[in-house]
Amino acid sequence: MGINANTFELLADFSREYKTDDPSLMLGRQVFRPARHGSQRHLRRTLERLRPDLQPEDLFQPDGYAERMFGALGFPDIETLDASDWEFPDGGRVHVHDLNRPVPDSMHDRYGFIFDGGTLEHVFNVPIALENVFRMLKPGGRMIGVNPLNGLPGHGMYQFTAELVYGFWGRIAKCRVRRVCAYSASGGLYRRDISDPAEVGRRTIYRSMLFPFSRIPPGRMYLFYDVEKVEGATLDGEALQPDYQVQWNAAETAQDGQKSA
Repeated sequence: MGINANTFELLADFSREYKTDDPSLMLGRQVFRPARHGSQRHLRRTLERLRPDLQPEDLFQPDGYAERMFGALGFPDIETLDASDWEFPDGGRVHVHDLNRPVPDSMHDRYGFIFDGGTLEHVFNVPIALENVFRMLKPGGRMIGVNPLNGLPGHGMYQFTAELVYGFWGRIAKCRVRRVCAYSASGGLYRRDISDPAEVGRRTIYRSMLFPFSRIPPGRMYLFYDVEKVEGATLDGEALQPDYQVQWNAAETAQDGQKSA
């Protein structure tokens, strides 16, 4: 999908809080062309508010890719993992690997920061792909994901939900889900942080003041999530739809109460 002005705003905010001296990784070589994906004015406002130490010219590179932008945000040692090296005609720091298959042991616990700007939804075997990301991330490292939430049905094989993020990263991988945010492709039209449905006790409803009778605003929507691999995190557990779990637990409690009575 590439990094549009709205995604850059979320990344710039993230960069104020997190830095790493370890290598970083992009899933797929990301492009950064705000003139194409968003507003130059939005970009300048973002820098003035969140990263006044940077200028737009600090972010761009002639080929339109995102390595320089990530370097300016504090992640200079960034590599790419992709199923093909076709976007590296002159060579570069790319690992050619199909995320449908487990990554080699040499990539385990290597990266302090991993960014998925719209790659995982193109991988058929999402559970294996997510496990790969978990294994490549170092303890204490952070993973930022940006994937289609709605309105891009022909973009990839899947559209992601907060339930998937909390289910895999929170319950299966035992990581800390620091933030989940839904936002629209059009700047300012819709942005909302999403809590864990298991804690809220019901599935997520994406209503807004602009569209109060809609379950989700019209147009393209993205899901942004920030995950920390805490010390001792392991792949051990299961993820079930949380609002059903709430109902099942309530029914079991009621049945136990009837039996004891």
